[in-house]
Amino acid sequence: MLGQEIVVSASRFSERLLESPVTVERVSAAAIKNTPAASYYDIIGKLKGVDVVNASLTFTSPTTRGFAGSGNTRFNQQVDGIDNQAPALNFSVGSVVGLSELDVESMELLPGASSALYGSGGMNGTLLISSKSPFKYTGLSFQAKSGVMNVGNDYRGTSPYYNFAARWAQKVSEKFAYKITSEYIHARDWLARDYRNYGRVGTNGVIKDGTRETDPNYDGINVYGDETTINLRSLVLNAIGAQVPFWQSYINQMPENIPVSRTGYTEAELADPNTVNFKVGAALHYKITPKIEASLMGQFGTGNTIYTGSDRYSLKDLRIGQYKLEFKSDDWFLRAYTTQENAGESHNLTATARQFNELWKPSNQWYQQYGFAYLNAKMAGIGDMEAHNMARAAADEGRPQAGSAEFNKLWDEVRLKPIYQNGDCFLISQIYTLLKVNTTFLRLLITQ
Repeated sequence: MLGQEIVVSASRFSERLLESPVTVERVSAAAIKNTPAASYYDIIGKLKGVDVVNASLTFTSPTTRGFAGSGNTRFNQQVDGIDNQAPALNFSVGSVVGLSELDVESMELLPGASSALYGSGGMNGTLLISSKSPFKYTGLSFQAKSGVMNVGNDYRGTSPYYNFAARWAQKVSEKFAYKITSEYIHARDWLARDYRNYGRVGTNGVIKDGTRETDPNYDGINVYGDETTINLRSLVLNAIGAQVPFWQSYINQMPENIPVSRTGYTEAELADPNTVNFKVGAALHYKITPKIEASLMGQFGTGNTIYTGSDRYSLKDLRIGQYKLEFKSDDWFLRAYTTQENAGESHNLTATARQFNELWKPSNQWYQQYGFAYLNAKMAGIGDMEAHNMARAAADEGRPQAGSAEFNKLWDEVRLKPIYQNGDCFLISQIYTLLKVNTTFLRLLITQ
């Protein structure tokens, strides 16, 4: 007898937990209401076998198996059947967009692989969030939360936290009902302040000793713009020796590799910690028959937050809208939805800071000034590190101070410039446009 392969999996429809063929962790509306947490997403981290990465106040990424990150592309999050994934970011954005806390009826977590049910993105699990039906939950609901953040933090002063939510639902008839929801969050988020020196080796790196005052190639973890680095000896000093022959013999005695990085800015100087999140939603429900219900819903979220991935990102004026039309019965459903995203003024802190440095003083000019000042100091008998510090002070002359009018003008000019090409190609093309003088020098910067 010849058989055929059979895949047995859980259904997509409601069933008793004891009868479900997969493990399901469930959070009810009552549990959400009674749990003291800033967001209902925080409850997920208390479930069995769940690990949560908090990239910021409003950016939570759960996982149930394997390695986790702040942007977990292997964990599905669905809100009323809509994938919570942001098209541009390619992973779920948590509570930035979606249901307000008053409109959450339940959360169901499927630990481990759930690809048979919800696609390949469910390798690390799936989170299903269901909203309250306006047929069952009617009337006006209002919620206010307040708290204090950064208590006892010398780096940041204490700041308030506010969360206001409202929901209005009405059952017009046995066939028609509607609801309107909204939520507003305002707080000052945390800022990263790890200033340890980072030694880059390809795409990886290690922590090493040194500060900006003790290492001319200093690259602070949460300092941005100092990722631009060159070998000063081969690309600047040798070129100076070729133009000034009586310096060449002195230059030949120097080390072959003298790495020097540009001066960067800290996260506190660049990022806006003012977190604002506003969400609004509405839904129309109509029962075509007692067992078939049609619904038309829309959700819109906007705000500012900070996201940590392979780099630090400031999501500023991010706007995401999700809209769905669904026909559903006990045995089947037909669903169509769309997600519309506008990144607003969002930007990568590292790439923006590097281009900011190129705007106020191109690297070819900065490194040439650095090289001449360094040579003059060395030939005057000054120690190596002191010579580097004097050279940096000379090259940094005119550097805009963070928060000044000039700084804000140039910073906005860089970060508000749309990127039409792929990010890396755009950055390289901009550097190439700015650095035209020395072709050998250009070749290294483009490689970097």
